[in-house]
Formats: sequence, structure tokens, C-alpha cells
Amino acid sequence: MKAKLAIITSVIVLASGWNNTFSAGYSGGNGSQSKPYLISNLLELTLLADSINNGNTYTGKHIALTADVDLVNASWNPMGSKENPFKGTFDGKNHAVSGFAIVTENDHVGLFGYVSKATIKNLTVKNGTVTGRSFVGGIVGGAESAKILGCKNGLAIQAIGIAGNTSSGYAGGISGAIYGVTKIDSCINTGSVKCKTLYAGGIVGACFTGQEKSNSDNSYIANCSNLAVIYSSQDNVGGIVGGISTGSYVPIYNCFNTQKISSSSGCVGGIVGIGNTAIIENCYNTGAISAKRKKTGGILGSGTFTLMTNCYNTGLVSVTETTEKDTREGISGIAESMDGKISNCYYLENTGTDLNGGKSKSAAEMKTKKFVDALNARQKPQAWELPASETINNGYPVLTKFDVTSKKK
Repeated sequence: MKAKLAIITSVIVLASGWNNTFSAGYSGGNGSQSKPYLISNLLELTLLADSINNGNTYTGKHIALTADVDLVNASWNPMGSKENPFKGTFDGKNHAVSGFAIVTENDHVGLFGYVSKATIKNLTVKNGTVTGRSFVGGIVGGAESAKILGCKNGLAIQAIGIAGNTSSGYAGGISGAIYGVTKIDSCINTGSVKCKTLYAGGIVGACFTGQEKSNSDNSYIANCSNLAVIYSSQDNVGGIVGGISTGSYVPIYNCFNTQKISSSSGCVGGIVGIGNTAIIENCYNTGAISAKRKKTGGILGSGTFTLMTNCYNTGLVSVTETTEKDTREGISGIAESMDGKISNCYYLENTGTDLNGGKSKSAAEMKTKKFVDALNARQKPQAWELPASETINNGYPVLTKFDVTSKKK
């Protein structure tokens, strides 16, 4: 199958001349917003990958998926690299790409390898595995100044890293890492994420945005959820984000995790493993949080200059290294690892303790309208509501859709 595709693709490539108006071999379209290039099968998707990897950035071009595509477990070369990134708009039109079997020792691995100033939206990847060395994600390995909107990952993700190298790893359900002003909204991860070194997150492995404070155009992660197990053998593991680097301002709004988040080391959180200069607002965790050592919390494992508000945790937080003091912490980890402010945050009684401002509540208290009103804290529009029945989120409050523009100054 791979050889046949390569031969057919090569013929089309030679006929096209590999220029920025390239359209030969697609189902239709001219690359404009109103008439995007149309991709309907594996051959056309392979053609796009070869085009990008041979230097066509698709800057200003639009591409749309018109049908589900099965890679039939064939070897897949991720679309785009740091040297030749994809810079166009790819709209999955709520279709899926499935049948992945990627195993490589390269960096920047996913359906897309690396994108810059690109938009990827309404796309699902599922049924298969993606394994790479560093910067591994279901949708994209690395996203720079990009938008990833309404995407879903159902692939098993693994970053093998480099033993002893603290700059390797970075595995995320949606993206291995983000850079610059990158915005991720309404994305869901249902695939397991594993990392043998540092940084693993349900949505993003690590954030390197270089923004130190709020301005008119920030990176953010909003309306995202993780529904799968996340694990790293080393530090910095989170249900939504593994870690936010020092000097990177990345607000996280209206996100939640429902599954186990764990590490054989530390810095583990239901939402963020380690968060520096982060804002965590209107988030919740119901999954078990487990680590070998301290700096482990229901929402945040460790953080400096981090602001957390209107959040709750019901997942059991545990630390297996019993020689550590304060082995169970409810919301934010131990006091030494939290330098910021916590307000209006709560944790279910007996899931842990908290030294940083989180308040303990009973299950009965957390399933009332009074508790919902407390979480909403005069927010307009309101972020929280009670579920329609006890079978949804075990009766605990759920989030409403959040419009990020309401946060603009």
C-alpha cells in the first residue's frame, strides 16, 4: 500500500510542479476560503503530506476534509516540520482520520508534525498509536502561534524522550507543545498519554509562549476536557497541561479532567502539573491524582505566580512516598510549591488536605445550588450549573460553554 501510494503521488507531484497554487490530485477547490482544496481519501491526504514536507507551507490556503480517512495502519510521515511547517487552515469538517501506526525516534510527531500561524479545526484522530522521541501529540507535535479548535484525539500517545535529557519528552493528547500566541479551544482527549521523561498532559504537554503578562492577544486553553489516563515516569503531569514554563502566561478557562493522572516522580495536578505565571479559572477534577512524592494536587501540582479561582476537586490525591511530609494535598499541592493566590476553590472532604486556601466540603454540600452559586461568584455569564441528573458527573457541578472574548479587557 505504501509503495503504491508513493508511486502514484510522485506522478501527480511531477505534473504539478510543487508550487503554492498546487491543486492537482485533490477532489476540488482552489485553496481559497470559499473554495478550499477538498480531500476525500487516503491518496489525497498523502499527497498533501508530501506537498507540505517538500516545502509547500500553504500560507493563506484553506483545506477541507470531505470524508473520513483511514490510514490502514500504513507508515505515516507527519505533515510539516520545524523547518517546513504547515501555515494554512485545515478544516476537518467533523470528519476523522484513523488507523495510525506511527513509531519513530524523531521529534514533532502527530498527524501534523509542526504548524506555524496555522488553524486546525473540527478534526478527529482515532484508532491507533503515535510514538515519537519528543513533542508528540495526536493532532500536532508542535504548534507555534496557531489555533486548534474543536479537535478530538482518541490515539494512544507516547513520548520516549532521551534518558537523562531534561529537554526531552513533551506528550499531549492534542499537541506535544505550544509556542508563541497559540489558542486551543473546545478540544477533547480520550486517548492515553504516556511520557518516559518530562511533561505529559491530556491536551498539551508543555507551554512555551514567552508571554509574561496579560495583553490584548494571549495564548489560552479553554473549554477542553481530558477523559483518559495520563502518566509520566518523571515530573510535570497534568490532566489538561503537563507544564507551563517560566515566563509563559497561559490562562486556562473552563476545563476539566475525569481520569487518573499519575507520575513515578512529582509535580502532578488534575489540571496542571507545574504552572508558572498561569491563570486557572473555572476548572474541576474528578480523577485520582497519584505521585511518588510531594508537589501533587487536585488542580495544580506546583506553581509560581499562579492565580487560581472558582475551581473544585473531588478526586483522591495520594503520594506513595510516605517519608514526605504533607503527603496528601487537596487543591494546589504543598505550601512550599505554591506562590500565588487561591480564591473560591474547594475540595471534597477526605480526598486530601490543603495549606494554601482551598476549602473542604462534603459531597452533599457540593451538589447543591448554593455551591453552584458560590462557584459562579457573580460571574457574567455564569460558568457553572448543576447537571440534569445525578448520573451526570455524579451530581457535581458542570461547566457551561465559555466565550473567551468575555475576558478581553
